[in-house]
Amino acid sequence: MSFISALIILASIFGVALAGNAAASQVTLAWDASSGAVGYRLFLRGEGQSYSYTNPVWEGSARQCTINSLNDNTTYYFTVRAFDAGGRESSNYNEVQFK
Repeated sequence: MSFISALIILASIFGVALAGNAAASQVTLAWDASSGAVGYRLFLRGEGQSYSYTNPVWEGSARQCTINSLNDNTTYYFTVRAFDAGGRESSNYNEVQFK
């Protein structure tokens, strides 16, 4: 199975005020289609942490998603994995950083 070559952050990053003067952002991520893929799983990790590959932050057949309630004071990293009809999952695509 051929897999995605790039994960990109779209220019739709918004600040949202939360209770207690904490601030949060959202980020929209998009990627190219992968030949043979029936779906995609997006994984998130914080600075210095590892990805939890058993717990994607998003899963679906679309090639973009929006992740909400990100802490403005945290650096996040994202990667996507495609999966096929047999459940086989690709390795990580390009990792992107969001702060």
